[in-house]
Amino acid sequence: WFHTVLELCRYHMDEDFGKYVKACADVQTENLVKTLKEKYDF
Repeated sequence: WFHTVLELCRYHMDEDFGKYVKACADVQTENLVKTLKEKYDF
C-alpha cells in the first residue's frame, strides 16, 4: 500500500514530504478500514 501512498503524494513531494505521506497514509488507512467493514460487515 505504501506505493499507493507515494502515488497519491507525488505532486506534493517538493513541499513537505513527511507531512503529506502521513496525511495520505491516514486517508489510505481510513479507506482500508472502510473497505474491510463493508466487505466483512463488522
